[in-house]
Amino acid sequence: MEKPKTPHILLLPYPATGHINPMLHFAKYLASKSIQITLIVPTQGAKSPALANLPPSISHAVIGDDSDQPTLFNEDKTVDLETHFKRFRSVYIPNLLEFIHRQGWGRNPDETAYPKAMVYDSTMPWLLEVAAEKGMKAAPFFTECCGVNALCYHLNKGNVTFPYEEEFPYRLPSLPALEAGDLLYLPDKVDKRGDIVRYLAAQFELLENADYILVNTFYHLEPEVLDWLEERYPKQRAIGPTFLLPGIDAETAAPQQESYSEWLDSKQPNSVIFVSFGTIVTFGGNQMEEVAHALLMSNRNFLWVVRNTEEVEKLPREIRESEAGLIVNWCHQSRVLSHPAVSCFMTHCGWNSTLEALSIGVPIVAMPRWTDQTANAKFIEDTWRVGVRLKRGWKSDEIFGRERIAKCIEEVVNGVELRKNCLKWKALAVEAVRRGGTSIDSVEEFVRELLLIT
Repeated sequence: MEKPKTPHILLLPYPATGHINPMLHFAKYLASKSIQITLIVPTQGAKSPALANLPPSISHAVIGDDSDQPTLFNEDKTVDLETHFKRFRSVYIPNLLEFIHRQGWGRNPDETAYPKAMVYDSTMPWLLEVAAEKGMKAAPFFTECCGVNALCYHLNKGNVTFPYEEEFPYRLPSLPALEAGDLLYLPDKVDKRGDIVRYLAAQFELLENADYILVNTFYHLEPEVLDWLEERYPKQRAIGPTFLLPGIDAETAAPQQESYSEWLDSKQPNSVIFVSFGTIVTFGGNQMEEVAHALLMSNRNFLWVVRNTEEVEKLPREIRESEAGLIVNWCHQSRVLSHPAVSCFMTHCGWNSTLEALSIGVPIVAMPRWTDQTANAKFIEDTWRVGVRLKRGWKSDEIFGRERIAKCIEEVVNGVELRKNCLKWKALAVEAVRRGGTSIDSVEEFVRELLLIT
């Protein structure tokens, strides 16, 4: 009798670290359950540190995209995102189909089985049709919080239209009242036409045809909006925080790790402000200078991740030479957040950073820049009540001043209720991925269904 083959699935993240990481954590858990994974990354994401040290059960392939072609601009000198996204799709799909064809999966009993399912980033909804064409189950993976997913739903259905109205708040089912500045957008100088808004709204195109809908959040964090969307999409499941799934080794080596780990170990509990604005967000030199002076005004220790060495050199000399701080260009974020010396987290409010802080129990100084970050900051302050946000109006390019930032730091560091709320969400996040938890049950359901596909 022929021995059953190990189930095999494809995972296709969008080529940005914030999209690769949560899907890779999910992949590592599936691999621990004897699911064979082929991770397919476009060229733009090939150098992500997350791709180092993959387990043997995860195969890794890179396929071409449009990253070797020039950036396109509109007549008003903003980036032509709409054409970029179309070009990315037109290059990516043929390369993916060619890659699948070359593998010869399932043709020989001794070789890797043909993939049963395609788990793909929800911002590439056109992969649903590719999965159907190749006879695979389709499973979009949402890397935003469910509240942001609901905003995308309303934009897709025309319940909210761009450009937004500033005169009154938006009152949408299962969500708090939202101002225009809390919604999804990029600054006018980057995307005046709202291309990014249409792109994010398109995640809900044909979503009802998906076989599974996976969301990197946990039920008790967003029960109302999860329930509301599940009424419309019964196949939706919360499976996060994926970085906390059992057996996940998120270790990524870096030469700076030892230095900042030893530095943190030398500090007293709750004495360090951790500052990191993610892998994509950039603040101008003036804003970075204001952050620097706010940290100095706080009279506290700080660990600041500044990715670009040239940006470090532009910072005021006082901050670069301060004995109270350490500036690095990389760190293992969840490990730093878990360190007892860390008192609070100043962040751009990307969903991975927000979810890590919530799940580890660290209060937040929210300094959003664009897209989903403004909505996340709203939820951080008013829904989950774990931080204080620096808020600007829609279309505003206001620079947050040092006094204002320093005041927010003090509010967060001394916020007794904020810390109580942080501990509550931490406990619920851990509960979600333990045996019998809502997220781990959803992941195990997905695994069982993979095993049943013939």
